[in-house]
Formats: sequence, C-alpha cells, structure tokens
Amino acid sequence: MKPRALATLLVCLAVVALTARADFARRVESEHFAIHYTSGNSRDAVSAEYARLVQDGLESAYAFYVASGFDMYTGRIDVHILRSEWGELGAEYDDGMPGEFSPVIEIATQAVMEETLAESFVEVSVEGLVASTCAHELFHVVHDHYANQGLADMAEV
Repeated sequence: MKPRALATLLVCLAVVALTARADFARRVESEHFAIHYTSGNSRDAVSAEYARLVQDGLESAYAFYVASGFDMYTGRIDVHILRSEWGELGAEYDDGMPGEFSPVIEIATQAVMEETLAESFVEVSVEGLVASTCAHELFHVVHDHYANQGLADMAEV
C-alpha cells in the first residue's frame, strides 16, 4: 500500500473510532423550553426520543398551568437532561443575576428513571414518571416566578 493511501486509511479509521466513542451535545427547542442533552455513550447520554419525551412532558405541564390560571414565566426555560449522582429525578434553580430571573430545570436520564422504577412500589411507566417529574419541576418555576414578581410569598429560601 502506498504511504499516502495508508495515511488516508488511518485517518478514516481514527475518525470512525472517535465517532463511535464520542458524545455530542444536542439541543432541541420548543415554544417554552430549550432542552440540552448528550447523545453517545456517556452516563449522561440519552436518545433523541427521550429528549422529546421530556420536551412533551414540560410543554404539557406548561399548558396545564396556563389553563389553570397561573401566571407563567414567558421566556424560554433551559432544561438539562443529566444523570445525578444522588438518584434525584429533577431539580430547578435560578441561574440569573440578582434581579434577573433565569430558571433552569434538570431532568434525570432515562437510565435513572428506569432505576427508580425498578426500586419503586408504585406502578407507573417511564413516560408517566417523566411527565410527573416535569410537572413538579416546572411548578418550582411557577413558585419562583410568583416570588420574583412580588405576586405571592412562594419563595424557597
């Protein structure tokens, strides 16, 4: 084999090997949410289908809260899908500067959801657990939004 052909072959094999093991940061957006997730082989990796399941759960909860008469945060909310070390299914926090509310929601990976279900005494599907976790974490955003608007004493201090 000629040196140039061998070099090309080695580069191609290296690219294939790196791609097979690589993780990629992904983002999918909806009207109210920017879902950040990782695809690939890491512990945080999830499928695009799971990211859409999280997106659907959040949009459904958002629509429910609006229909129920809650005043909602109107900006796009960042959502990170990741594997927590403590087995938490979700979290919410304010990532903004003082006086600038910038909510962030974290939702556990599908693997964490499945591990939780395996140890649970409650009959629920992964889809149901994701939906309830999304609704729960989004309601923390409602709490913080109300507190930041001075509409009620709902702050989590």
